Amino acid sequence: MHRLSELAFSMAATLVALTCNDAPTRPQFADCPGDTVVVEVVSGLAPSFRWSPTCGMQFLEVYPASGGGALWTVYGPAGTQNAISSGVLYGRTPSGARTVAGPVALNSSTLYRIRVSRLICDQGVLCILSDAGSAQFQR
Repeated sequence: MHRLSELAFSMAATLVALTCNDAPTRPQFADCPGDTVVVEVVSGLAPSFRWSPTCGMQFLEVYPASGGGALWTVYGPAGTQNAISSGVLYGRTPSGARTVAGPVALNSSTLYRIRVSRLICDQGVLCILSDAGSAQFQR
């Protein structure tokens, strides 16, 4: 019995060591020439948003195209730069990001706009949030 518990402890310790030593995977992003993208929307009950090139974003916002407040606003994770990957589903917060407004239910008869922005940081200068692309859509 004692030998069995030693073996179980040894296996558990090995598993923990392997798990803790594995480097976390980070999303792989394409270069973002000019820090601009083309945004594509697949409409539906929960629209999905993709952009090309597939560079990372820091900010995503959906709002009525006619103007008004944000219906859904997402920021990239604190302490990282442009970590939101292309392929976001409306209302689902991307991994590691945080939703700061909404999501509000979308109406099929309303025209909406999505806007994505990148965090641009130059050495010795404060970072700025720069619009990278947008698109209009209906649910």
